Amino acid sequence: MRILGAILLLFSLSALAQDQPASLPKKAKVTKKILPISQYLRQVGILYLETINDLSRDCSEPHSDACLAATDRWDSTMAALEDRVNITLSESRRPEGDAVFWELLKNASFSKHMYLMDAYLSRANTKWLVASDICPETAHRIALDGEYFSDGGCRDAMDKALIHPPLPPPPSAELRAKCLPFADGSAEKVLAKTMPLPPKDCREALGWMRDSRLSALYDGQSK
Repeated sequence: MRILGAILLLFSLSALAQDQPASLPKKAKVTKKILPISQYLRQVGILYLETINDLSRDCSEPHSDACLAATDRWDSTMAALEDRVNITLSESRRPEGDAVFWELLKNASFSKHMYLMDAYLSRANTKWLVASDICPETAHRIALDGEYFSDGGCRDAMDKALIHPPLPPPPSAELRAKCLPFADGSAEKVLAKTMPLPPKDCREALGWMRDSRLSALYDGQSK
């Protein structure tokens, strides 16, 4: 009886083992490393981003004197903050996330500055608009969280914006002759009605005519 009982027990254990999976599925490893950021750089980051916003606010009217003054003092204003941070980051044993977060902050400043310069010069570069939104927003979120995990696509957006589009073909001789009388004009003269509005196709030959303020005048003519 004891031998029979042992045999039955072995059969039972064998059947139970066949009902169980060979191994449980393992969770995928998280390869993205999260880097801590110092309290100091989080606070400086918020101040740095606030300074960017203050300078950008002066460019609510891209062609205003206030916007020109803001873009002129941009580098000197940001350099004063950057010098202090660079000294602190030169210290040993900084948290791992400080260096990469600092690069993201500087990219936020650069992309916003480039976008405002394009707006002031009436260059419709939507790629800088994308980078100037992504970089500051990602930096602000990371400053609040205190951990760096990704730049949110900031560097990719900047790389795309830095690729120069092909130059347009030069205007024809006929168009240049047609627009030559307006070569010394300006958007201010047209808006002040001290000179007539040139033909719309002269925008291909005259850079000052690409001022966004003139678009409304042509739209009014088409109604």
